[in-house]
Amino acid sequence: GIENYLNMDTIIFSILSVIAVTNIILGVVIFSRGLKVFSNIIFGLIALSSAIWCLAIVAFYSDSFSIFYDWILITHTIALFIPLLFLTFSLSFPQILDYRKKIIIGSLLVFIILTYFIFSGDYIIGETVGNTYHIGKAYPLYALFVSAFFISGFFFLIKQYLKANDSIQRKQVEYVLIGSFAASTLAIIPDLILPYLGVFNFTWRGPIFTLIMVVFLFLAMLRYHLFEVKVI
Repeated sequence: GIENYLNMDTIIFSILSVIAVTNIILGVVIFSRGLKVFSNIIFGLIALSSAIWCLAIVAFYSDSFSIFYDWILITHTIALFIPLLFLTFSLSFPQILDYRKKIIIGSLLVFIILTYFIFSGDYIIGETVGNTYHIGKAYPLYALFVSAFFISGFFFLIKQYLKANDSIQRKQVEYVLIGSFAASTLAIIPDLILPYLGVFNFTWRGPIFTLIMVVFLFLAMLRYHLFEVKVI
């Protein structure tokens, strides 16, 4: 009944708030190493975007905040922005790949176009009803590009691993690759696939899997000085 709903609402708020704070801490740690290295900036933005994703989902589930804005539009925009940042990072860490600019510009154009359709009409996200929402006709295209950004990012990270100059760089890339692959693959199921099948009960669980990425990144920072972090 109402009591169970309130308990669930509290659980969602508590879990996602902790994850948001954890991602903010990760972002601050990375940014604290300076803003001279492009890949540091990008992964710092990934961490902060993950925090915003958590908070937007909290707002979507909360009656207090949902009346002010249709937060599901923000969650889907951020969910597209994170893989775009990840792809950009994979083209820049630890080495800058020659074709980086063309791929980033093309991906950014796709992001802008899809974002326009997220906020315009019901092409991707339709009417929100409680904690559910209607899926638009262009949703499969949206899902395709979210997946394509991630898959491309994994592909380029593997290339970076093979091109790495030394064992330390390889270990850094390896930790980023494993953590990001596990986190994104698990998050895509409740947040991208299940809603398309009409299942909305688990959409809040996607951000939880970013903790996997956070753990692997902190391990890489401690063991292999990832992002030039030597002391935490």
